[in-house]
Amino acid sequence: MTFQYNSGFQYPASVAISTAGFSGTVTDKQVFTITGTFATWTYITVAGFDQAEIHTSCSVSLAAGDVYGPFTILGGSQCPYVPCNAPEPTPIVAPGFPGSQNPVPPPPPPAITPSPTKQIVCLACGSIVLHSCSVTSPSCVNYGAACPSADCGNNGDRDNSSPGAPSGNIVNTGGLGGCAFGAEACTVKTEKIVAITFEYTGKTPLLGNFRNPNAGWNHAQSAYKRISVKGNLPDKDKHVIKIQGGRTYNLENDLYDNKYVTMHSDGTGTIFTLDARDSNKANLPSALKMKIRSLKIQMSAGSCNEQIRIGDEFGPLRVIGFETKVKSQVRDACKWNPQNPNKAVQLVGNEASGSSASDNTAATTSSVTIALGAVGAIVVVLAAIGAIVYVRRGDQQAALQPGAFEVDLDSRQIRRIDSSTDVDTASE
Repeated sequence: MTFQYNSGFQYPASVAISTAGFSGTVTDKQVFTITGTFATWTYITVAGFDQAEIHTSCSVSLAAGDVYGPFTILGGSQCPYVPCNAPEPTPIVAPGFPGSQNPVPPPPPPAITPSPTKQIVCLACGSIVLHSCSVTSPSCVNYGAACPSADCGNNGDRDNSSPGAPSGNIVNTGGLGGCAFGAEACTVKTEKIVAITFEYTGKTPLLGNFRNPNAGWNHAQSAYKRISVKGNLPDKDKHVIKIQGGRTYNLENDLYDNKYVTMHSDGTGTIFTLDARDSNKANLPSALKMKIRSLKIQMSAGSCNEQIRIGDEFGPLRVIGFETKVKSQVRDACKWNPQNPNKAVQLVGNEASGSSASDNTAATTSSVTIALGAVGAIVVVLAAIGAIVYVRRGDQQAALQPGAFEVDLDSRQIRRIDSSTDVDTASE
């Protein structure tokens, strides 16, 4: 095989090379030929640089013009190199090949020592970080137990760095103090879950169960024996959702048309809260069952035998808030807060898919107008009652003369129509 050495900008103009026991010096643009029988791999090393590896068993095609590091193939036995208007280059016979005077076996390729450590992905206070750990440790996996614990400045109230915790940003960061992705509902074993807020994501559900968990699940309930996402969810704009188990939940103001989940024009989905107090219960059922069309979801909810975290996804439903309680103390630091300033668009009432912000403004304006009208009516009624009481006051009969009276709603005073004098400046 005939090669040309091209130093380019990476290699020196003159350098020592070696292959199969041969060592020599070549200069930029020098052409040299190695003859003999080639092994499966031919290694050409350049002093101070990585070696070039060429597969020379003929199971892989080699052609003139192929480049391996600083070396360009110019020809071979079936396609010999012939320079234009120049004598043939003097072949360089490398020792170790048949025909050489000092045949030696080709050296083995340099041993590659594997690194004793590797980097894994961990979650620290809602942010992605890289952490190095031993490759021999079973816990040295992404989001595994080898991830270091993080002090998020929350006094240990919520742990945002548990194994397998989801990561990213969420439109709502929680209730009183705000909770990021990965925040855990269960901090003690006796804690109970009172309410969970879900957002419909519109994602294709990842099916699986306890015996066949889905590798794409990002929640912490794969070991829960009753965990299950089965069935199918057709490609529709909206889906009927039913909460099974016989309990009643006040979802009329959450669901679209009182029964559907859907995606909104701003990219958010229907948000609804399952609250045990709607059924006069202390906590949610231990096994929560939901059905979206023909898709069935079962998960652990009421007890803290299995963990619930902000960002956990069960089928197309994502956990974005929760309330818990220890004994009689309710803990609502991660309660869903629709007024949170981080929320992109404030959904009003049963917003339909594709509704605009102007629709919401109009609905809000109408509600305010009705409310002010009701207040005005109450003021009129109270003023009329005040007038009647005033007329019946015996000590002021002398001040009342036959005629018509009017009530000034601005000053809350009563006066005769034929007089500018107030009947009673203190009357309201």
